[in-house]
Amino acid sequence: QYMIWIFGLLAVCALHDMPNFKRIFGLVAVSACMGQVLYPGFYNEYMNGELIPLIVQVIRIFTLIAATYLMWANLRRALVKS
Repeated sequence: QYMIWIFGLLAVCALHDMPNFKRIFGLVAVSACMGQVLYPGFYNEYMNGELIPLIVQVIRIFTLIAATYLMWANLRRALVKS
């Protein structure tokens, strides 16, 4: 599961008191919730190409991308400072 490495980055951000932590945590939480809705709840509908599961998947992926971007930006800033 690719969510494992995102939780690792989230833990690093939590330990170093980085900016945007609450926003990052919120994005990861939304992504994880959308994953729980989609799998197993709407899996068959998703595989059949129905609209609602597709929207859930798009939200899931975009929130994960946004959280990842914010985490890497925070880590890069922390490395430049040190």
